[in-house]
Amino acid sequence: MQIVFFLLNDLPKFNPNFSKVNKKSILKIKAIEIILTFSETEKSDFKKFLSSPYFNSSSILVKLYSIILNKEKEIRSENITEKEIYHLLFDSEKFSYSSFRNQMSSLYKICDEFLLINAVRNNDEYDFENKLKMLNEYSRRFLDSNYHLLFEKLKKDQNYKYLGSKFFENMHKLNYNFSHFEYLRNNSHKRRKSLYESTINSLCGMISGLSEDIAKINYIEKIYNHKVNLNPAKSLIDNLNVKNFLKEIKSLDKVSYDFINTELKFMDLILQPENIDNYKELKKLVFSEITKYSNSERYYHTGRLLSFVINYYNNDSQNFYKEVSEFRKFQLKNIKYGKDGVASLNMRTFADILNSFLMTEKIQFIETFVKENLKKIESINRENALNYAMARIEIMKGNNDQALEYLSKLKLTEPLFKFFSKMLMIQIYYDMGYFESGLNALDSLKHFMKNNNDINAQLKERYNLLIKITYRIYKIKLKPESFTMFDIESLLKDNSKIKSVDISWYQKKIEELKDLF
Repeated sequence: MQIVFFLLNDLPKFNPNFSKVNKKSILKIKAIEIILTFSETEKSDFKKFLSSPYFNSSSILVKLYSIILNKEKEIRSENITEKEIYHLLFDSEKFSYSSFRNQMSSLYKICDEFLLINAVRNNDEYDFENKLKMLNEYSRRFLDSNYHLLFEKLKKDQNYKYLGSKFFENMHKLNYNFSHFEYLRNNSHKRRKSLYESTINSLCGMISGLSEDIAKINYIEKIYNHKVNLNPAKSLIDNLNVKNFLKEIKSLDKVSYDFINTELKFMDLILQPENIDNYKELKKLVFSEITKYSNSERYYHTGRLLSFVINYYNNDSQNFYKEVSEFRKFQLKNIKYGKDGVASLNMRTFADILNSFLMTEKIQFIETFVKENLKKIESINRENALNYAMARIEIMKGNNDQALEYLSKLKLTEPLFKFFSKMLMIQIYYDMGYFESGLNALDSLKHFMKNNNDINAQLKERYNLLIKITYRIYKIKLKPESFTMFDIESLLKDNSKIKSVDISWYQKKIEELKDLF
């Protein structure tokens, strides 16, 4: 008996809240997860969708959705149970878990259907695909006049709308669709023509895809410092006799031939990084044909050329800034930022443009640039961009107090820009003779770089060198008797490795230190 009593006492005691403790959170119910993401407009639209007999014939689901909306606050804070929602839905004391789950499952399916239809209806990217499906319906029903009307409209819409992979991808789909239309009507002559054209469109799309793949792998290797084991796209192009290939396809229509020729040249920007003649030829071609490109492709093509400039002129700062400045002016003139597939200028791009102008243009030009292009910057960083630009302008004018005031207004979150703004402040402290403040800021910046994991190792190495050079300039300035000309020569040698818009500031300060000896 004692043993039995002992064993009984060892059993877990009944917990009335056991099922409540282990039950799935109400927020994890799939239908509720989706509904809680709805905007006010979507809530209203889904109510209409749910009330339509074509999509839903259950009045229970309409009532369930209404309960979820009315109890949204309690659901979000998990202050309502499945049982309570069930009682509101059925006015019943008896709770049926299976019945509740069935209703939620049905609501979930209609939520998914709503999301799909709503996305297709409200997104221009799906417009072409939807109309392509409509062509299929017209063709299947032998509504030939409707088919031809829509087909011609779609074909006309593609004309130079996307002079790139999207253009050829869409034209391939249209021509292939038309070939099927003619197949159903036994028009072999028209069918073979459209089939042939679809292969040309497909070839152009394939070339574009190879070009993008080569660019992506180059990005992986450069930005992430990761050498891939295999680059299939590069292997294919390396083993292709491009010269003979272009000669063979010379009789292609001009649009297709020019596109293939251009994309092969873009590949060579990466595969032949020393081929400056290819770059110059491609730049001339893109600049002269810029009006034929969509807004997004103007941005894409000039961006690819600019990447070559950054790599090719890496050790030639004078030509680098001159070439980049020319590119930036061209982009600002020909690209609509924040429109037609191109994002607004982010803080990084704005600063890059500003820096290139700081090295090549006069103050009046830079002030006009800031004034005319501020609205193109993403709204979240517009004020930061203005303060950063004005700080730079005031430094050029020699107004260090005003520059410090603008820098103090910066509210930056991106690590690199925190670094840039602090380094700028440290240079101003030096010029104003606030050496202690400058050294304290340098120590702070040193710790910031050490503890920050968001900046990759390559950039950290570059910016840590900048910190060391700045620190040595400060130390030699404060205690020249502790150093020799050998230290100055060493400083000059390290300074030649600097890749910064402020390189002229460093050169000037080191030359001034020479006079101390």
